[in-house]
Amino acid sequence: MASTGKDASLEFQVCDGAVRPESVLDGVDCSLAEARGIGNEAYTDNAFLALERQRLLSPTWTCIGIGSDLPEPGDVKPVDLVGLPLLMVRAENGELRVFHNVCSHRGVRLVEESGQVKRVIVCPVSLRSYNLDGTLFSTPHIGGQGKHNCEGF
Repeated sequence: MASTGKDASLEFQVCDGAVRPESVLDGVDCSLAEARGIGNEAYTDNAFLALERQRLLSPTWTCIGIGSDLPEPGDVKPVDLVGLPLLMVRAENGELRVFHNVCSHRGVRLVEESGQVKRVIVCPVSLRSYNLDGTLFSTPHIGGQGKHNCEGF
């Protein structure tokens, strides 16, 4: 078990990768006369950020944009949600979709700026391409130079 924080009353513990923020949040949900603010760690510590992502963002919907920002099929817009690279895409059938904005090969960011793509999104490093519905379209040279298929992949 390890702890972080300078003021012992504001510490939270990380035990087996799980943040235990109870001590950071003590004193927040009580009477006004006894209440105090959350410690700085809640705003600066990566472990607390991970906890917020897990407990606040993961279990529910989060608004990351407006559909009218992507009016045409092929429109793409990269979005960063608390360090998670996401990609809003208007698919060919008109549906608005959101995917992780990373290539499945090495995690390289697929799209850096908002814009328009034709039929596929292409990784700038591996050249893997993805349909606008998020499915993998092609894996050039996956089996070696000039071999675009690999048995078992």
